[in-house]
Amino acid sequence: MSRMLIVYYSVSNGNTRRIAEQMQQATGADIAEIRTVQPYTGSYQDIVDQGQREVERGYKPEIRPLAVDLADYDVIAVGTPTWWYTMAPAVKTFLEAHDWTGKTVIPFQTHGGWPGHTLKDMKQACAGAAFAHEKAIRFDSTGGAELITPAREVQAWVDSLRCAPDKSKNKAFPVARRRWGRLLLLDAGIAGGRFAGYRRSGSAKNQYSLDRAARIPCHLQYRYYRGLCFLCAFLISIEIKVIYWYNIAILI
Repeated sequence: MSRMLIVYYSVSNGNTRRIAEQMQQATGADIAEIRTVQPYTGSYQDIVDQGQREVERGYKPEIRPLAVDLADYDVIAVGTPTWWYTMAPAVKTFLEAHDWTGKTVIPFQTHGGWPGHTLKDMKQACAGAAFAHEKAIRFDSTGGAELITPAREVQAWVDSLRCAPDKSKNKAFPVARRRWGRLLLLDAGIAGGRFAGYRRSGSAKNQYSLDRAARIPCHLQYRYYRGLCFLCAFLISIEIKVIYWYNIAILI
């Protein structure tokens, strides 16, 4: 199974941290925070002004080493706040300091209404990587913590990461290893009031976690559950025809 890591940088109200932790809770991935050697100080506006100067001159601040080794992970999600239409300088330092060849990167950003070219810049800094599930999430424009992007949309994106593709190995993350016949019959999830493998999560009252379906590649879930529906419809049509011709025979 591919290993997933979430790396993020967050300042001010911690909006990017909030999204990263939501992702970690849903996926069970490891998580690490990017920290600058020299922390930003002052008011929100002071940090905004300093950030503008750093972005304009392409400054890359020194960052502290992460407590994890990126070589141990196949899928890496990288999150950044948007600083003057691009990634934060600390994230630029992080991305340009590593070799991304063969990795699958999930870039995500938080912004206050002006996403700019952040995701494009992040992908350019990850030469050799494959990309999946990129996302821009909007908060209020005053630097506050009010989420503007609908929470349902954010949760749907987070849930999709459970089947995040590991394009570096041309397989799904995670990968199902089941026989085809058992996949069709056992994973229908009809028994016990479950459909498509979803079950109620005891840890989150209003959320659902994936049971069997989480371990099946997304495209197989769609194809085989759709195929099951067609099979049922076909059998019902045969039964109707048999009953019809049986009744005709009796009348004759």
